[in-house]
Amino acid sequence: MLLFVPSAVAMVVEPVLFVLADRHPRRWFLSGGVALMAMAAFLAAAANGPWTMTLAVTLGYLGSGSGVALAQATLVDLQPPDVPGAAEKALSRWALLGELGDLLGPVLMGVLAAFSLGWRSGFVTVGVVCAALAVLLWRPRYPAPGTEEDEAQDGVLQRLKEGVRRPGLLRWLGAAALCDLLDDMVVVFAVMHLRDDFGMTALARSAVIGAGVVGAVLGVVVTERVAARTSARRLLGVSSVFCAVAYLAWIVTPEPWLSGLLFGLVGLFAAPMYPLTVARAYRAWPGNSGGVNAVGHLFTPLSLAAPAVLGLVADRFGLPLALGLLLLQPVGVGLLGAALGPDSGLGGGGRRGAG
Repeated sequence: MLLFVPSAVAMVVEPVLFVLADRHPRRWFLSGGVALMAMAAFLAAAANGPWTMTLAVTLGYLGSGSGVALAQATLVDLQPPDVPGAAEKALSRWALLGELGDLLGPVLMGVLAAFSLGWRSGFVTVGVVCAALAVLLWRPRYPAPGTEEDEAQDGVLQRLKEGVRRPGLLRWLGAAALCDLLDDMVVVFAVMHLRDDFGMTALARSAVIGAGVVGAVLGVVVTERVAARTSARRLLGVSSVFCAVAYLAWIVTPEPWLSGLLFGLVGLFAAPMYPLTVARAYRAWPGNSGGVNAVGHLFTPLSLAAPAVLGLVADRFGLPLALGLLLLQPVGVGLLGAALGPDSGLGGGGRRGAG
């Protein structure tokens, strides 16, 4: 319930916030969302039971949707549309900072543990940081992504219906949803695979997972460098094929050092998929970045169900089959990229621009 209730509430409330963010000053939602994250962190630090913690996590989810998801949308809005690969470069940097943020969490807990401080101190620290960031986000005035014609729409449901009618938008949002498989989900099943099937020590497992993070950092750095010079179709095709090959090789290798090398390659080739597919989704509905995030919630039920389905498959049919199902990411993203022609908004960098 601690994780399901916040996700269910966010799935209903966030689309309304995202659509409204295309019609009202964006800083209301950016600063307000991060401020809500600060409140949630302080409430979690003072939580005295599971229901208080559930409320705190729910507020944190809503704040993250309004503050973080719309920050990404605003970042794309600020990119010049006539510069090839600008959105892809910006989202690659976004993904890079996300990877670094994943490393800062354990570092923060390690520092707190070194001073004999507990998890409540961690929430207080996060709350202070978010409160300061909310103040900083209030100062600049961000340009509104919509137009006067957009303002005249009938309502939230009408905007969502308009987005659903765009098949290109749905395809790219679906591809972006697949990118969760070789991110957080693969880590959980990879740890069990390395422990149960190959008997690796905790140190060896940590090294393998760490190699995947290093590979992902390198992958988004490379994507940021080549996004303006190489078509998104080509990048998606290359990354999908090599990611699938590296992942299959990683599943079958029993050698710890080779497992780390291959898992690093998986992270390297999986990393470009998210920024490229998300950039294409924003480009499929220009001037409506909040609406893009709202329509993206159509895929939230799949994200909520995926861990349970994979867990049931692993228990009933074995962990290797569950690991094999994660190949849906490179295969699905690769097929989508190959199926859509140049006129679909997948054009490329170089002479003709990025779309």
